[in-house]
Amino acid sequence: MKYFFKSLKQEEYLFRHSSLIWMHILIPILGIGMLGLYFFGGSRENAVLDFMRILSIVYPFVIGIVCAEAISLERESGSFHRVFTFPGNRSVPYFVKLFCLLFAGLVSAAVSAGGFVFLYSKINGEAIALLDLILGVWVIWLTAIPVYLIQYLVSYRYGNVFGISVGVIGTLIAALMETGLGDGIWMYSIWGAGNRILTLNSLSDKMKVYFAGELKSCIFFSFVISALFILGLWFFSQGFERRKDMEE
Repeated sequence: MKYFFKSLKQEEYLFRHSSLIWMHILIPILGIGMLGLYFFGGSRENAVLDFMRILSIVYPFVIGIVCAEAISLERESGSFHRVFTFPGNRSVPYFVKLFCLLFAGLVSAAVSAGGFVFLYSKINGEAIALLDLILGVWVIWLTAIPVYLIQYLVSYRYGNVFGISVGVIGTLIAALMETGLGDGIWMYSIWGAGNRILTLNSLSDKMKVYFAGELKSCIFFSFVISALFILGLWFFSQGFERRKDMEE
């Protein structure tokens, strides 16, 4: 565990002295402002749900940018040296960075949702259920974990441009899964799962029973994808370590 906390401390320093921390602050503020204008002056019955669904759609694109930027900063700053000279298992820094990105993503989603609810309440003078907000944030973040894993590994392996491109494609797929094209297949698309799960409370009792089966398939598929990409990241880090050892 000491190697984990050592790497975590190094990663925290890199976050504080890079643009990553500002990206996780400015992107939510920008989103709050744009969606605040969208909802301005009009009472909407499903304001929180609509906001969460929009956030769920754009989230893959944001993840693509953040992961690509994180890897780019690592390369530009020469921080890969700390991976090569790390005293413990050299896969630890890779997973610590992933952990930091996931945590920052959760905070960013919470700030976005909280800021929007505050702005909406001030503009329209209406209170919004806090529980709906909390559940929405958790759904978006949990369903985004496989997306983070894919984007993270892709950005490491193939570079920034390819990583951001995957994020753009992910957002397009998430938007398509929101339509009728996603019926019956959304649970096998990690990019569109959050949107569908957010609509659960709006379904009839009969549809909820049907939806429960699809939800189980979604959870199982997301778990398998996550496990495969975690394994892939471990193999990638071990391969990186062996290449460095050969160079030495």
